[in-house]
Amino acid sequence: GVIAIGGGVPSAAHFSLAETKFNLEGLAYDGITSEINVRLADRYGNYNVLNGTAVSFYSECGAIDRSVNLNDEGEGSVTFRTQRPAPQNLPISSDIRDWYLTTLGIQLGNNNNPFNGLCSIIAVVDGEEKFIDANGNGFYDTGEPFEDTYDDVHLDKDDDPLDIPYGSTAINYPHDASFEPLIVDVNKNGSFDGMNNSWDSVKKIVGRVNLLYTGEPMVSIGDGAGNVYATTDEIIIPDGGRKRVYFSVHDLYFNPPIAGTSFSVTTSAGSIQGDTDHEFIDTAIPGAPVFYVDIYDNSPGAANTVSVGSLKITVDWQGVERSYSRFVRILNP
Repeated sequence: GVIAIGGGVPSAAHFSLAETKFNLEGLAYDGITSEINVRLADRYGNYNVLNGTAVSFYSECGAIDRSVNLNDEGEGSVTFRTQRPAPQNLPISSDIRDWYLTTLGIQLGNNNNPFNGLCSIIAVVDGEEKFIDANGNGFYDTGEPFEDTYDDVHLDKDDDPLDIPYGSTAINYPHDASFEPLIVDVNKNGSFDGMNNSWDSVKKIVGRVNLLYTGEPMVSIGDGAGNVYATTDEIIIPDGGRKRVYFSVHDLYFNPPIAGTSFSVTTSAGSIQGDTDHEFIDTAIPGAPVFYVDIYDNSPGAANTVSVGSLKITVDWQGVERSYSRFVRILNP
């Protein structure tokens, strides 16, 4: 028999948005790029019926192509590039703040904000809300489950999903217009109108991704007890003992450096174990990780000697090496 395939309207259930590069050195260089790829299909999972469908893009920071028309496979891509402005400055995150304070002795404030680097990008297309076709007839029927979405389109600059609870039907979300400006005001009333509690066959549907804007890395070193090691401090190792030293390789806002950045850790006094080398992967997760090494006396009981040397952390960023050192003193009988 003859089979006919209907549809052709993009479905929120089949809206995919992805980037080719997550972490961009936008705080150091303009013109660093990432391809933002969009893939759509209709409610039946058919993509070839969406040829020519226009998808629009908006970005919190940098710059991005305005739109793309999908090809005959329901795919399209645009280029994002780093330039001014940088991402929105946000309130500090308590968990990351506590993390750095207890391990590295660093007090983070609004000027040292590990969330500063997140850049929100959204893609917008005319389509329909996601629903579960309970009876399998290919259409939405009253009472079938669906995912309600906001009528107006906003650019979420504060990256906090708690500001707009998923599935919420509350009116006047988002509550902070300075962080979440309207992109599409459907009824043009100048305010955000929330959800309408009904399945929509025609509305603006949205995909969202985040990029991470980062800069040149630096190193912070602490003792794990809330104390930072300054450049003139000594790391003291008792005879036959060891000392755990914590450190982080991060940019100005305590975010991880770009993929391919690596470090190595050595000591000229005693021996060392732990995170002695690492290469960073591509990620859009804010907050640089904290590593540690144990420096220990490899000659316990040496007679009346004092071993003095240094802990050296060498960071390779874009093929340029920079080293950071702290004094190490091993006390022996």
